Amino acid sequence: IDVKRNRTLGAVSVPSPKGVLLDNQGCLYVSTEGTVKRFKVKRPTPDAVPQLDDGTVIVKGLEDPRTIQTDLSNREIYVADWGKSHQVKVFSPEGKPRRVIGKPGGFQTGLYDEQRMHRPCGLAIDEKGQLWVAEADWLPKRISLWSAASGQFLSARYGPPHYGGGGTIDATDKTRFFYAEFGGLLEFKLDWEK
Repeated sequence: IDVKRNRTLGAVSVPSPKGVLLDNQGCLYVSTEGTVKRFKVKRPTPDAVPQLDDGTVIVKGLEDPRTIQTDLSNREIYVADWGKSHQVKVFSPEGKPRRVIGKPGGFQTGLYDEQRMHRPCGLAIDEKGQLWVAEADWLPKRISLWSAASGQFLSARYGPPHYGGGGTIDATDKTRFFYAEFGGLLEFKLDWEK
């Protein structure tokens, strides 16, 4: 898409795409139907309309692949896979499995296990080699931090309880109630007698 001119330059048909990534080498990755395909973006001259090749399946056997990310040097491909695994799976540029991040299984009843993800969705790798994973769920809402190299769990940040109610009463003034929404914070004055 040419954003400046607001027009589509080219398209490729991919059934049920879920995740898209354009890396810094000019490759387009798309997760679709249990696979990840890689397309090379061809542009013979800087002014030429970009073209996509037919695409190559580089990763097979995923259950429900979603978001795709590469590390900063494009030496590894990270895929958020849902299905029964709910893990981030790491592959070489040729699609060979390298490691899996997180315990398998997704949401489970019982004791909470912070090393288990539920619907890993947003993926980012920082300059320290840390993998940030935003989970597309509300129980709990969290962003987890992992070592991209080893898959070791490092920490997590948990969000406020927006879904199904929630909010907070001021600890020093019981007549003040705060409720966070996507658009901002609401403050209520509570009248305990009425």
